[in-house]
Amino acid sequence: MLGKLMKYEFKACGRIFFPLYLVILVLSAINGVNLGVNFKNELVDGIPMDPSAYNIQTTLTFVLFALFIALFVITIVLAIQRFKKNLLDDEGYLMFTLPVKSSSLILSKFLIALIYGILSALVAVLSFLIIGVIGGGVSIVELFQSFAQVNLLTEGGEFIVYMILALLISYGIFILTIYLSLSVGQFPQLSKHRVAAGVIIFFIINLIVSKIQNIVGSNISNNVVEIELTNNITVSSYTYLSVSLIISVLIVLVLFLLTNWILNKKLNLE
Repeated sequence: MLGKLMKYEFKACGRIFFPLYLVILVLSAINGVNLGVNFKNELVDGIPMDPSAYNIQTTLTFVLFALFIALFVITIVLAIQRFKKNLLDDEGYLMFTLPVKSSSLILSKFLIALIYGILSALVAVLSFLIIGVIGGGVSIVELFQSFAQVNLLTEGGEFIVYMILALLISYGIFILTIYLSLSVGQFPQLSKHRVAAGVIIFFIINLIVSKIQNIVGSNISNNVVEIELTNNITVSSYTYLSVSLIISVLIVLVLFLLTNWILNKKLNLE
């Protein structure tokens, strides 16, 4: 049943995201072509950039930047809207009559929010690559060779994996904090001020999570052992990163369980 819920959620969100992804990638290609022409004319042929060409390039860059901002905002707003509209508003009467646990309803929306967060980040990276390859003459092969020369893909690979996981888990904490805030905000005692209550609760939960992470981080950093790499650079042990990730995963689990408990025991759709 979880798979069906995720499939429905993926399609519902995709109607908004995929057209936006397509527009961003197409505009990136146009931007790259225009940048490449101007680059060749000015630096290779020595022809000064025409004011109209400069204005076009500026406009394309501005529009693309605006689309990136829109993508960031929509990714967050849609995650909030899908959870609130489907589970806490009138549609909740229908959703909670389905033969499925509330945990599956929450998990389906959470996982799809993560997936589209990842896709949005990949589209942003891909758009910059398109601009670089088309407009700046950047070679993908040479780019990977440069990474290999500085051992970024080998010795730095583990660190990169840690950072990607940390970003993903942090985004998960952010989404679940929103879910928990919205869930608490629908309590009968707060029904007249749901929005204000949700915002306040969001900041309170964030403060608590940050405090826990800071306390744990301080204790770990005081006990972490420094290791010596082959290039004689002293760095902190991966113990710090590993324990930090474990603590973050536990925070994700607690936020999820609290949200699930509220929707099971304290749901108020009135």
